[in-house]
Amino acid sequence: MTLPNKKARAVELLVRANEAADDYKIRSGAFTFSSAGVIEIPRLFWHRSENLIASLDVNSLLLPATPFLRKGCSIADRPDLCSAIIRSLDALILAGRESKARHVTGFHLVRTLAKIFEHGWLHGIYSLKDWTPAAFDRLARQLTAGGWYEALQLESRCDEMLKSFSDDERVNLWAIQRYWKNDKVIVNLSRKVMPLLGTNARHWEVLRLRRYLASICSDISPEIGRLASEKISFGEIGSRQCLQQFMQSANHLVIPKIGLSFVPFPVPAASLRTYGWEKKGRTRSIGPAELAIILSRAQWWIYSVGPILIAALERLMRQRDVFGGDQRRVSRCIIESPEIAKLEAMLGQKIRTATGAGVRDGVPLKAVTEAYLLAAMTLVAALNARRRNEVVHPLLGLQTFSLKTVNDQLGIYLCDFYIEKSVRRRLPFYVGRTTKDVITALGQLSEISRRIVGEGAEISSPAAQSLFSIPVISAKNGREFHWLGSNASIRVNNHVLEPVGGGRITAHMFRRAYALLFHYRYEHGTLQALCQQLGHQTIEMTRTYITDTPAIAIDSTGAALYARTTDQERRALDVEKNLLDQEINNVAKEKLYEFIACVVRREDDTSGGYGRLVQRFHQALCGTLSYCQQSLQDQAKRLSEALFHRGHLPLPMRHGTCMAGGITQRSQGHCHSEVTGVLEKSNASAEVCGRCPYHLVTAQHVENLKQELQEMEQLLQSTDTLTLQRRALGHSANALRSMIGHHIKRLEAAYGDFNDRTAT
Repeated sequence: MTLPNKKARAVELLVRANEAADDYKIRSGAFTFSSAGVIEIPRLFWHRSENLIASLDVNSLLLPATPFLRKGCSIADRPDLCSAIIRSLDALILAGRESKARHVTGFHLVRTLAKIFEHGWLHGIYSLKDWTPAAFDRLARQLTAGGWYEALQLESRCDEMLKSFSDDERVNLWAIQRYWKNDKVIVNLSRKVMPLLGTNARHWEVLRLRRYLASICSDISPEIGRLASEKISFGEIGSRQCLQQFMQSANHLVIPKIGLSFVPFPVPAASLRTYGWEKKGRTRSIGPAELAIILSRAQWWIYSVGPILIAALERLMRQRDVFGGDQRRVSRCIIESPEIAKLEAMLGQKIRTATGAGVRDGVPLKAVTEAYLLAAMTLVAALNARRRNEVVHPLLGLQTFSLKTVNDQLGIYLCDFYIEKSVRRRLPFYVGRTTKDVITALGQLSEISRRIVGEGAEISSPAAQSLFSIPVISAKNGREFHWLGSNASIRVNNHVLEPVGGGRITAHMFRRAYALLFHYRYEHGTLQALCQQLGHQTIEMTRTYITDTPAIAIDSTGAALYARTTDQERRALDVEKNLLDQEINNVAKEKLYEFIACVVRREDDTSGGYGRLVQRFHQALCGTLSYCQQSLQDQAKRLSEALFHRGHLPLPMRHGTCMAGGITQRSQGHCHSEVTGVLEKSNASAEVCGRCPYHLVTAQHVENLKQELQEMEQLLQSTDTLTLQRRALGHSANALRSMIGHHIKRLEAAYGDFNDRTAT
C-alpha cells in the first residue's frame, strides 16, 4: 500500500471512529467513567494518606504523530479505543474477585492497552480490526528483546524530537538539584519528557532512555555526561512480568463487533515459553536450618533489643517538653541517653538522630524501630502461618484489640487474625507465648511513641490502631505515622536477616515453612488441622503446601548460608539438619507402623488397594515360622520395617493417602506413565487413584470426597449453558459419585454401617 493510500485509509478510520459510539453500561459497577474522560475505581482498603477513590484520566493517554496527525492526539479523542478500554476493564473486574489491589490491577490493564494502541499507530495500525496475529507476535518478540523501550521506538522518536529543540529546551529536559551543604548533585529526567515524546511508557519501564538522552545532552553539564556511562539494572530487556501482562491485556481486546475477532494468546503461560520465558515457579521453600537462624535473630531483637529500645523511647517521652520544636535538641537527648548507648553497643551502629541519616556507619532511631517491627512481623508470620498483610497491613493487620488471654498460667492465648484470601474477616486463632510477648511489646512501643508525638486527629483513624503504625518521633507534635513498608530498606533487612546470606526472603516463605514443619515434624499433624490453621477453603489447597519433597525444603539453604558461618556454627547446623532428617523419617515410620498395626490386628478401617496389598504380604509372611510365632506387635513392627525399606511412605491427598512413596517407577500404580516410565502424581484424582494398589482411603477421606461432590453439584446447578467445561464437570461428578459409593460399600462390608460410624 502506497503512502497516499495509507493516509486515505487512516483518515477514513479516524472519521469512522469519531462517529457516535454505542452507549455501554458498566456491568461490574466497580468503577465509573465520567464524560470528562476520567476512570474512577473506589479503593477497597486504603492508606490513610490516600484518597478513597483512585482515578486515571484517559486524556493523559497519548497516541503518537502520524501522517495525518502531526502532533498526535489523546486516546480520549478516539471513541472506539476508549470504548475498548472501558469494556476490557469491566471484563477484568467481572472475571476476578474483589481485591485490595483491584484499582492497581485495573490501571495496569488500561496503561498496557494504551501502549499496545501506541505501538499500533507507530506501525500504521489505527483500528483494532486491523490487528493481526502476526502483529501481536511481532510486538511480543520486541518486548522480549528490549521491553517497551524497543517496542515503542523511543530512541528514534527522541532523535526526531531533539532536531527542533533549542539549547534552552534541551536544558529543560533535565531536573538538576544541587545541595549546598555537601555539593551533592542529583540529575533526573523531568516529567515533561514522556508527554513531549507522546508515549505512555512509564519511567521505570524505560530507564535506558535517561542514559541515551544523557549521551546526546552530555555537553550541558558534567553530571549529565556521567549518566551516559552509568549501569542500568532495570529496563534493559522485557521481563517475564511485562510480557505476561501484555498477553493478558491483549486477550481482553476480544470484544464483539468493535474488538479483535481472535484470541492473541489463548494460554499466556504456554505462550511465554514460545518467547523464551518459563512460567513463574511457586514460592521457594525455606529450609529448617535457615528458618531457625532467622527466628533466632528475630527473637534476639524482641527479647534483647526490644526492652532497651522501649526504655529509650520511654526516656524520650519524659524529655519531650525540652524539644521545643528544635530537632537538634532531640538529637542531643538521643546522644545522651544511656539506653541508646547500650543499643549502639549491641548493634554495632551509631544512633545520633531520630529520622535523619545520622553519621557515617550510623542509623537513625527510626531505622532501628523499623528493624524491630520487621523482627516482630517475622516471628508472628512464621509461628502462626500468616500472610504478610494479615500481620502488618494498617487495616487488615494486627490491631491493639487483637490479643485475648485465655489462661496466662498455662500460656493459652487467642489472637484475631484477618483471613485475607478466603473468608475475608477476622477469626480467632490460638497462639503461643512468643506471639503474645511480641504483641504485648508492640502495644507498649505504640503507646509510648503516640505519647511522644501527642494526641492528634490522625490517632483517631482506624488505621492508627494498627500495632505496626508507629508515629515518627520528631521535635514537633502530630507527625505522620509509618509502618513496615513493602520496600523496607536494605539496611533494615540486614539488621534482622543478616545471618541468612544471599537469597531473597519473603513473608510467604514463612507460611510454607510452617506447613512443612507442621506436617513432617508433629506426630498428629493432619491435613484438616493444617487447613484450618492456614485459613484455606479446601484441603486441596493445603496439600500443595506440603507435597514438595522434604529433602528439597531441607537442602534449600545453599552454599550462601554456610559461607557466612564459622566452623562451629556450620557443625551445629549440620547436626540440626541431620537430626531433622532423622526425625522426619521417624514420624513417617510411626505413621506407617500405626496403619500396619491396625491391619495385623484386623482393625483396618480403610478402603483402597493398599490395605489388601498389606494383608496379602502379611499372610505370606505368616507362612514362615519366625514370623507367625511373634506377637502381633512384633509382627506389625517387622512388617512396617519391610514396607519402609521398600520405599512405601505416606503422601497425603484430599481423596486419600498415596503409599507408593519415593519410588517413582512402580508400574502397577494407576498414575504410571508409559512415556516417562515414572509415576505422574500430578494426575492423581479420586477416579485415577480409587482402585490403585498403593492407595489408602479412610472414613474422613470419604467425607472429604462428599464435600467435593457437593461443591461440584452446586457449580453445575449455577451453570445453565451447555459448554465443554460443564460437560467435563458433569463427567467428573459422575465418576466421583461412583467412587464414593465404591468406598462406602467396602467400608460397610467389613466394618458395619458407614453413616453410623461417621456420626459417632
